[in-house]
Amino acid sequence: MNNKHRVSPRPAANPITERLVSLDALRGFDMFWIMGAVGGEAILHKITKHLEAAHLQETWYGRAVEIAVYQLTHVEWNGFRAYDLIFPLFLFVAGVAMPYSIGWRLKTGDSKRKIALKVIRRGLLLVLLGLIYNGLLSIGFTHQLRWGSVLGRIGLAYMFGGLIYLVTDVRGQALAVAVLLIGYWGAMLYVPVPEYGAGVLEDGKTLADFIDQKLMPGTLYRHHRQQGAESIPDHDPEGLLSTIPAIGTVLLGALAGTWLRSREQSGNRKTAGLILAGLLALVLGWAWSGFQLNPSNESSLTTSPSFVSQLAFPINKNLWSSSFVLWTAGWSLLLLAAFYQVIDIWRIRGWAFFFVVIGANSIVVYMAKRFIDFEKIGAFIVSPGPMTIHPVLTPIVGLGLAWGGLYVMYRKKWFIRI
Repeated sequence: MNNKHRVSPRPAANPITERLVSLDALRGFDMFWIMGAVGGEAILHKITKHLEAAHLQETWYGRAVEIAVYQLTHVEWNGFRAYDLIFPLFLFVAGVAMPYSIGWRLKTGDSKRKIALKVIRRGLLLVLLGLIYNGLLSIGFTHQLRWGSVLGRIGLAYMFGGLIYLVTDVRGQALAVAVLLIGYWGAMLYVPVPEYGAGVLEDGKTLADFIDQKLMPGTLYRHHRQQGAESIPDHDPEGLLSTIPAIGTVLLGALAGTWLRSREQSGNRKTAGLILAGLLALVLGWAWSGFQLNPSNESSLTTSPSFVSQLAFPINKNLWSSSFVLWTAGWSLLLLAAFYQVIDIWRIRGWAFFFVVIGANSIVVYMAKRFIDFEKIGAFIVSPGPMTIHPVLTPIVGLGLAWGGLYVMYRKKWFIRI
């Protein structure tokens, strides 16, 4: 690959202030899968349909794509698939960056008060962008507006995680994670919900749903839907209470970032530490789930009399359960270890440039898919081609256009920092 298309090596003289290339690449890798109709998920779905139309789904590569597509769907309730990792991985990466960004500001003489105000401003701005993404500019602050959002959760989790990071050391941050996760577990299992009681973790019937119904504005949080013969409240996966354990996700990332930023350990030892921590987090998350990664439709802890089941908190993205935090942190640590070792230790970087460009402007990537239809533009460009190729070519061409715009921003150093 031509050198001008490679990620140029960063100076190694000052590892404390160096921005990890692996971190930008991992963030970009994460965002690649959710770039709307031109992201990795959409491309794989189009390939699957093309293979089915060509009667190739029974080939080995057809089955491989089918398995990948299955993993790129969310679990309906309890359980885990690879697609459920995308959101927590982004929050985890935001936490990893804290010791570098906040640590650098402290090193250059900024006061904690000044940094705290910046963290709060950034968090609230992300909440505002989340509302805009949900249609604020078109429907305004009306009863139809959904207040919970992905960007809103990122903003609140980053804000509170950043403030905790500012006022605590490593032990304090680890203690904060334990308090957040155990406290959320205790509240969800043992605080009774009117009409349903305590420990019921069914869609629309949890303590998190009850709090959203009481505190969140808008008709979404008052609406009931019919489930069989029962009318149950709507559920918002980015509601208020479930943001609390998401702060723990950010802080676990901050702890990993502190480990990577330390001067005492070699690069290989840092990678080994990340791997060990990742495996430990996976074991703890699995144990907290009651040793059931994909339970069979058991939503309520009251369905089993065993001691383990009574204490278990199923892995559940919708609830952002404590076991989900640990399980996803484990996978995030292992991914970070792999990217860090290959990109920053072995300095094999050419392949990562594609993802670095995406990761350098991740907020732009997320907002752009809401307002720009790259797939439609791609369809217009490939329209003269053979019809059977259209479903595959359209998102790939759209992805190329989106990436090209991000590349221009990268080369001109237009980084949208909130």
